[in-house]
Amino acid sequence: MSVFEYVVGIVSIVLGLALASLLGTIVETVKYRHTVNHYWVHTLWCAAMVFNIVGTWWYLWRSMSGIEIISVPQFSIALGLASLLYAISRLLSPDHTLSSALNLETYFYEIKTPFLICLFASPLIAMLSGAGAGGASPILPAMFLAGLLLTLIGIFTANRRAHAAIVVLWTVSYAVQETLQSPVGLP
Repeated sequence: MSVFEYVVGIVSIVLGLALASLLGTIVETVKYRHTVNHYWVHTLWCAAMVFNIVGTWWYLWRSMSGIEIISVPQFSIALGLASLLYAISRLLSPDHTLSSALNLETYFYEIKTPFLICLFASPLIAMLSGAGAGGASPILPAMFLAGLLLTLIGIFTANRRAHAAIVVLWTVSYAVQETLQSPVGLP
C-alpha cells in the first residue's frame, strides 16, 4: 500500500461519514416532512456542503496524488480538513427523533455560529496543504476571499435576509471556484 493510498483511505472514510450524515439529513427531512418546518437557507447549506465535501475529496486527491513521503503535519492537515467537514455535516444534521415538530429555521440560527466558524476555517486549513487559493485563473483568489468574507459576515450577523444572501453568494462563489479548478487527472 502506497503512502497516498494509506492517507487517502482514512481521509476518505471521514469524508464519507460526513457525506452520509448530510445525505441522511436530507432523507430524514423528506421522511418527516409533515412534522418539519422547512427553511430554504438550511436546505441550500446542506446541498452546498454535499458538493463541498465531494469537492474537498477531489482537491485532496489532486494535491496528494503524487506524494511518496508524508509528514505528520501534512497528514494532520488533511485529516483536520476532513474532520472539519464532518463537524459541519453533524452541525447541519438535526436529530429528528428529539421532537415531534422541528423548525429548521430556528435550528439553523442555533447552530449557525459554530457551523460558520468551521466553514471559515476549512479553506484556511486547505491552504496549509500548499495548494492555496491560487490557480490559473485570476478570479480564483477573488472567489476564495469572497467565500471567506461571506462566512465571516455570517458569523457576526443574525439578520435573516443577510443569511439568505450569504448562502446564495457563497454557493455561487464555491461553484465558480470549482468550475475554474483543474479537472481531476491534470496537474
